[in-house]
Amino acid sequence: MPTLILEFPNGKKKEYLVSGEKVGIGRKPDNLIHIPDSYVSGRHAEIQRTADGLYDLVDLGSHNGTELNGKRVQGRAPLRDGDRISFGVVEGRFRSAEPLSPAPPTASTSTAPQTAPLSTAALYNPTQRIRPMSLTPTPLQPPTAELGVVNQQLKGVRDELATAKKDLEAAQKDVETSKHGLETTKSELESAKTALESTRKEAAAAREQTEDLNRKLAEARQQTELATAELSSIEEKRRAAKEEADKAKAEAAQAVADAEKARQEAAQIKAEADAAKSEAASQLAAIQNAESRLTELQKATDTLRRQEQSLTERLQTLHRQQFLLERRMREEAAASSSSSSSSPAES
Repeated sequence: MPTLILEFPNGKKKEYLVSGEKVGIGRKPDNLIHIPDSYVSGRHAEIQRTADGLYDLVDLGSHNGTELNGKRVQGRAPLRDGDRISFGVVEGRFRSAEPLSPAPPTASTSTAPQTAPLSTAALYNPTQRIRPMSLTPTPLQPPTAELGVVNQQLKGVRDELATAKKDLEAAQKDVETSKHGLETTKSELESAKTALESTRKEAAAAREQTEDLNRKLAEARQQTELATAELSSIEEKRRAAKEEADKAKAEAAQAVADAEKARQEAAQIKAEADAAKSEAASQLAAIQNAESRLTELQKATDTLRRQEQSLTERLQTLHRQQFLLERRMREEAAASSSSSSSSPAES
């Protein structure tokens, strides 16, 4: 049975059996040849068996492409034993199970021992009984010229027997490899079952989410209907508002005209105000002059008041001096009177 031997970037190798009409290759776990690598597409490629029993490599439109013996596969390409295949960064080699070519018959085989032909099924199926080769020698004949030919044929048969044994051992090794690949396939099948169960659970959860979304969609539709009704109401209000806006616009135009008239009146008032302002400026200048004069008069008044205060103080001083002088004169007069009255008495 054909096999595909893959070598991963980490150096590990793995052998897969190629059985059935189609063998899927990709990153998804449901592929018969599962390659868990980010450079490999989910459905990367297939190995398909043709009607004549051969195999073709088919690229399924992968992102990083499929190469056969260094050349990128465009659609489909035939496979042969030993072909090198690349899936992204993962390298592989294809091995086919082709039958052995029998040795060509010699010119004379009448005296050679007869051997049973080895079939491909016998080589690659160890459970099938292999008919033993007949090694019974023919009766001895006198030495003839054909003896050398017979010896050569016998040697060829022995070589063929040794080759058949080696092929049988190789077939047994292939069977062991196939068993190992079968165990690997079983393990991958268990992994695929686990992934399928997980996918089913995710699908159930997705169905629940879908039902929830449907409920939310129904609620959203109801809200949409309410919003539509509200939008209709808003549209009516908008039309009414537009009518009011048109009315307000007409009033605004009238207000603009009134404002223009008021502006003209304001301009006239401003002119009058400017004239009044000019007159007020003249009056203000006069007032400022009067205030300046008044300030000077106030200063003169203050000076007079200070002089008046000084004179008042001087007058008060004179009054005190006069009072003292008068009192002294009275005292002297009184003293004179007293001395006059006392003089006749004494005489």
